[in-house]
Amino acid sequence: MVAPMAPHAEDPPVVLLVEHDVDTRDLYSLVLARSGFAVEQATCGDEALQKTKTLLPDVVVADITLPGMDGFALCREIKEDEHTAHIPVIAVTGYSSPDGPKEAQKAGFDRFFLKPCLPDDLIVALRLTVQETRAHRTGAPCCNPGSEG
Repeated sequence: MVAPMAPHAEDPPVVLLVEHDVDTRDLYSLVLARSGFAVEQATCGDEALQKTKTLLPDVVVADITLPGMDGFALCREIKEDEHTAHIPVIAVTGYSSPDGPKEAQKAGFDRFFLKPCLPDDLIVALRLTVQETRAHRTGAPCCNPGSEG
């Protein structure tokens, strides 16, 4: 298991987890919360879009196969809105198509993981994504000298 994030003066990064399967949503929520993230949840694309606009999370983690608005449409909506376009969106999905990663990139997803995705892999990607996003916002370097990533 990846160690929890070191405490900072800043609030913990907020992750909006968009997943219709309750067991998967509960598992990822628990692991992310124990790793130092503040986790908000949505069960469908429409709910996620509204929460994204209201909460302005640090990152959205979304399945592609969602009831109502699917993950592709959700990501496009987030990226096309000037108030939310800066928010990274990561796909964690069982949507398996040979063109899945290309389709996700075209929709605007910043990263793509195929289920089953190990929680530790997602945590590493989330930390890197949040670090890059916060560094971009503040103009600070995103990585420590000599570190990878």
